Amino acid sequence: MRREAPFVLRLVTLALISTLAMPTAAQPAAEPSDAGTPAPTPAAPPERAVEITVVGDRAARRVERSANAVTVLDLSRAKTESSDLGQVLARVQGVSVQRSGGLGSQARFSLGGFDERQVRIFVDGIPIALAGYPFGLQNVPVNLARHVHVYKGVVPIKLGADALGGAFDVITDRDTAGTAGSASYQAASFDTHRLTASLRHRDQPTGLYAKAEAFLDSTKNDYKIDVDTSGPMGQVVPASVHRFHDAYRAMGANVEAGIVDRPWAQRLLLRAFVTDFDKELQNNINMTQVYGGARYGGRTLGTSVRYEENFGHGLRGSFVTGYAYNQTNWLDESRCVYNWYGQCVFERAVGGELGRAPSDLELWSHTGFARWNLSWVLHADHFLRLSVAPTYFTRRGDERASGPTVLDRQSGTRELLTWVNGLEYELRQLDARLVNIAFAKHYHQSAYAKQPVAGSYELNLDTNRNLFGFGDALRFAFTDELLAKASYEYATRLPEPNEIFGNGGNVVEHLELRPERSHNANLSVLLQELETSVGSFDSSLTGFFRRAEDLVVLLGSGGLFQYRNVGEARILGVEGMLNWRSPGEYLELSANTTYQDARNVSTDGAFGPYKGDRMPNRPYLFTNTSVRLQRRDLMRARDELSLTWYGRYVHEFFLNWESVGVAESKATVPAQFAQTVVLAYVIEGGTPQQLSFSGEVQNLTDEKVFDFYGVQRPGRTVLFKATATF
Repeated sequence: MRREAPFVLRLVTLALISTLAMPTAAQPAAEPSDAGTPAPTPAAPPERAVEITVVGDRAARRVERSANAVTVLDLSRAKTESSDLGQVLARVQGVSVQRSGGLGSQARFSLGGFDERQVRIFVDGIPIALAGYPFGLQNVPVNLARHVHVYKGVVPIKLGADALGGAFDVITDRDTAGTAGSASYQAASFDTHRLTASLRHRDQPTGLYAKAEAFLDSTKNDYKIDVDTSGPMGQVVPASVHRFHDAYRAMGANVEAGIVDRPWAQRLLLRAFVTDFDKELQNNINMTQVYGGARYGGRTLGTSVRYEENFGHGLRGSFVTGYAYNQTNWLDESRCVYNWYGQCVFERAVGGELGRAPSDLELWSHTGFARWNLSWVLHADHFLRLSVAPTYFTRRGDERASGPTVLDRQSGTRELLTWVNGLEYELRQLDARLVNIAFAKHYHQSAYAKQPVAGSYELNLDTNRNLFGFGDALRFAFTDELLAKASYEYATRLPEPNEIFGNGGNVVEHLELRPERSHNANLSVLLQELETSVGSFDSSLTGFFRRAEDLVVLLGSGGLFQYRNVGEARILGVEGMLNWRSPGEYLELSANTTYQDARNVSTDGAFGPYKGDRMPNRPYLFTNTSVRLQRRDLMRARDELSLTWYGRYVHEFFLNWESVGVAESKATVPAQFAQTVVLAYVIEGGTPQQLSFSGEVQNLTDEKVFDFYGVQRPGRTVLFKATATF
């Protein structure tokens, strides 16, 4: 497939030459927004400038109407409710979120059958860990974000991403005239507390801009679970106990200051952030072993500079350059063997609950990164975009629990350079009803490790690779409401630092790990804001295909693991969505369903014997529904009282390969249906500008809910939240 890239580049070059040969218009057309779909072309340049700077729901709608396979999640309603970002995203069609517990727990995000390692996550176009949120997308405070763009399969070059299955981009609020701010407080079951605050100011005459944000999360996560314990005679006894070692605490702050809307800079902003978190570990991956002392955490500090400007003659630029320092700690020295009641049953001769030896590991990493984007209006309906995205990573470690005579494998240097370049050409025809985006990508990765071995000898390991990818996205608007999209990408995901260098513990390095490659295709039909006498309708139907090779899988034995290229997969899927709002918007109904048939097609290696089997341990059929009743101007002008019910059904799926064992005895994650009810009251106008109160009950019927085999999630949870915006 690599031989096809130059052919695509030649096609793009020929298209550019033919474009440059066209007569130049007296005034260049306005550069489109990231959505790629503008409003009808205005007649005068001032109106075009307005088109560039439009923000809010219209901008979000333009993103969805672009040629890209993208869904935009508006978080304005979620800010008045208590569900975290992971729960909110799980309600989006095509998105699966599997969690190992409550707030602060690890999560697996999946798009189109690909899991979190093949899907990239960003905040304002910056990789999430480098933006100050190293603990995962599911734990990012909802009230500090505005939208989430969910790119499925095909990822635009502006993100500089090597994603295999798609990307999430969290968009924060940067638009302020004068002074604005918000604060929220949430209290919930299991001693959970979440606090966010933000303040923004822009001086219109001078363009001076400043923003400060902070958050604090804490929870004990001491919810009840059903387990098997040992009785007085050693027999197995079922019991209902509270989790006792699952607490989570996170805090962070960021400040941003600079200049906006000046003749020489649309944005020139300096941002700095700090984040700190700590998480206790309660059990192993299938909840068969109890932990009472193991924990991990970390601290991240960083800074970035963002510069955006319209240079004239149709040339615009957006440049972000930054640095992040991350310190990660793993502590596992306890000698106690705990039971589910938190009691130390007996002590081992050697400490360490997770592995074969105690660990007090500290890792330090430094990352420098850039996301540089240039766009050029070649002609009224022809646009060229260039993206350059280098990332340099280095890491060292210290295993303080190892004695002076024990070799510390983490003391060596690890370096990783990743460089993703992209070139994109957009063509619009038929008054922008037809939009086509052709693109090519180049991927470079260099890995280097200085590995200590016996004595004072060090082994130098390094590898270099260059790869190419390409794709195309097409959108046709039959009417203002009815759209059709088709897209394809030959995508690449480069191995991550932990996959190449190991995790500092029981996962060892593998510098020869090959990138994952995939053919991704999407075909969809969208109906947006169709107004009828019986209400307003939104709907979509999407079919998708993925064919991946060299999938990276964690394999091991004897307590040591290593990431290896062993898998090939074929994924066919369909997802559909339907929303309806009654006249007057008193009632809203919504439903979406996703079915994805992910099959192993490996012919040899570790997965060869299971060819044709469904990929294990991941949902393949899930449905979300919601019903919302609301009444405005009820007790005062511009207020709103709403009652919302959410339901989520996940069909049963196997833990292991479906061809192994007898069907009746196979381990499965059972089918489950979880419900949430929210009562919210929002007051608009006055001081503060918006004030909201909500009460929420999650897992309303107190079902036993599992995302992973044997790992029980929280039961019925009561939450309260108050939010003020001024």
